[in-house]
Amino acid sequence: MLTKMIKWDLRATYRKFTAVLVAFILLCMALPGVLFAVNPGAAQVYSMLTFSLGPTALYIVMIAFILQYYNTNLYGDEGYMTFTLPATGWRLLLSKMILALFWMLAAAVLIGLSVFTSIKIIESNSRLSSLFAPVWNFYRMDAAHWITFGALFLLGNIDCVLAAFFSITVSKLSVWRKGGIAMGFVTFVFIYIAQSLPALLWNGELRYVTETVSQSEAVQTMNMSVVCTVQHNLISLAVYAAVSIIVFWAAARLLDKTTSLK
Repeated sequence: MLTKMIKWDLRATYRKFTAVLVAFILLCMALPGVLFAVNPGAAQVYSMLTFSLGPTALYIVMIAFILQYYNTNLYGDEGYMTFTLPATGWRLLLSKMILALFWMLAAAVLIGLSVFTSIKIIESNSRLSSLFAPVWNFYRMDAAHWITFGALFLLGNIDCVLAAFFSITVSKLSVWRKGGIAMGFVTFVFIYIAQSLPALLWNGELRYVTETVSQSEAVQTMNMSVVCTVQHNLISLAVYAAVSIIVFWAAARLLDKTTSLK
């Protein structure tokens, strides 16, 4: 049943998500290359915009579509059919989680390629290339740092999406009546703040921020090899894993027991 649900979710979302990804490829990867062949100066300016705005816009749009699909598929008109399936709450939730990870990983790959393209174009200008030199440290990391970064990215996104799914589910509880949206927002903010405290209160984390982000050499001292280490991210990795497990369990229970449609 889980496999069939995942296939259905992919079939229901691939047109919208694919259109967004294709638009991103054209605007942030293909167009800069064409501009560079015609007018390198214009391409450099455009690449600086796509470097900062493109990945942010894509991530926001992808998250918005993922949450919209979760909401409409479970709590819109489709929900009446969804909840008639012989599937438990954890299967419903897991299928949506796998769908979210699939599209977010696809977006992450394209963002990495887009940033690489932007930096290569900007690098042709010697005055600008020095400003973006720290970004190259990211692409030059060794395998151990890439594994740590990948784990942090994966757990961080799982944590974020599950917290949002749980907040939407909480907002649909009939007990809130007209205050469901507000309670969902409060739930998400509470989870975000609560899971941020351990890393912020950890002395090593505070000391790292104090030492590496100086007033005059913030960019020059940025070291991705330090940022992407297990030691530096141990607390965050542990918190993301713990919160994800707890939130997944709680959301699955709510889907089984007390959603407004059931």
